Amino acid sequence: MYAPTPILSTRLEIVLRQNGLPFHSQNQTFAVTERCDREQLLRTLLEQLSEPEANDLRVMFDLTNLMAATSLPQALHRANTQWFEDALVRDRFTHWFQPIVDVANGRIAGHECLIRLEKQDEPGKFYNGQDIMDAAVTRGDLHIFDSYSRRTAIRNAAVQHRTGKVFINFTPSSIYDPAFCMGSTLQAMENTTFVPDDIVFEVVESERVRDSRHLRKIADYYRERGFSMALDDVGTGANSLQTWADIQPDYVKLDKSLVWNYKSDIGRKTICKLAELAADTGIAVIAEGVETAEMRDVLRECGVSLMQGYFFGRPQAKMLESL
Repeated sequence: MYAPTPILSTRLEIVLRQNGLPFHSQNQTFAVTERCDREQLLRTLLEQLSEPEANDLRVMFDLTNLMAATSLPQALHRANTQWFEDALVRDRFTHWFQPIVDVANGRIAGHECLIRLEKQDEPGKFYNGQDIMDAAVTRGDLHIFDSYSRRTAIRNAAVQHRTGKVFINFTPSSIYDPAFCMGSTLQAMENTTFVPDDIVFEVVESERVRDSRHLRKIADYYRERGFSMALDDVGTGANSLQTWADIQPDYVKLDKSLVWNYKSDIGRKTICKLAELAADTGIAVIAEGVETAEMRDVLRECGVSLMQGYFFGRPQAKMLESL
């Protein structure tokens, strides 16, 4: 049972009817009369409501979720991430940008967009991407936030002088229907000078992908519209190679744990073999976590020319125009 604010009740009734969900209402209190997935229901409604309506709905669901907490620790865990909900309602998230460099010509090949949020009680201090995504999962807002983050990345990147491609992260498990879920992202591009060739959608948490057919469906949808795809965390386990074969990305990003193992014989040989495999299949390799000139030189000897890491630049609010 849900009790929306007056501004939401009429619109909510329309959306419920459009989606064929049986319900009854009394005094602006709605009860869905058929068993359904609460999170799926929330995702469906949020995709079809305006921003003010969506904000009202988020607050409503958050209150019902908190009251339904099965334990005090669970309730406290949600309460400790209230900063996330407040920032989402007020659109306070932003993106920083880390350069991806082509060492073969010394030029910037693109930037990865990384979500950030300044802490209100500690000015100048920021929640990083992992903090933010953990909060989104805790609050059951991963789908909502993943869509919001893509739109924000496009908006923040569009106002800067861009050099090369823009890499935008997405979580496959949050996209249940590519055409439906990507609508708001494509709409965000309409207000910019971006064209699909400018953007690379990067699969994050690739090691957790379990439904390869679903991921392939997403990849095919992107490519049919002219976007490129990147796969992260390559080299961290057997699943990443299977995912590589399933979606055949345009870029693969070597995980920093593998890159940092460049001094060992097995580590260096693994890097070289992955670079060779990528070259044979027409895929570009990006090494993450490059922190020293020695690492750069070893990677280059292995056939890797695209690199990302503190040696070239830390994430920052402004994109680099040149090295």
